[in-house]
Amino acid sequence: MNSEFRFALKNHVYKNTTFAASELISTTEPKSCMFLDKANHPKSSGVYIIFSPNIVDFAPATNGEGCIYVGEGQINQRLYQHWYNERFGSRDKDYIVVYYKIPDQVDRKAVERILIKHYNPPIIKKANPS
Repeated sequence: MNSEFRFALKNHVYKNTTFAASELISTTEPKSCMFLDKANHPKSSGVYIIFSPNIVDFAPATNGEGCIYVGEGQINQRLYQHWYNERFGSRDKDYIVVYYKIPDQVDRKAVERILIKHYNPPIIKKANPS
């Protein structure tokens, strides 16, 4: 069964575009993979959330454990870049990656911002000043 998830964009703003309260972004059900399992990283574009190893609850963390990063782009390439640059420390920690396939970049950026606001990850990419 292929469920559809919808992100309501009520009162959210992306750059110079204000989304109507009725506008929704549709995406497929979230999937997961392991950070070190590069062979199974999705080759599609989307938004991904990296969680600490061994968590049992994907709710926003209150004890320092949980979501550590939210990103968007071509998922397998982005995860490889994080691995290659050792962004999250040692290469022996197998983080949990939850991802949504979202082909449209504007939609990905909006969902990424919503998830960053929701999870407030400790590692956030620097905003591009422009």
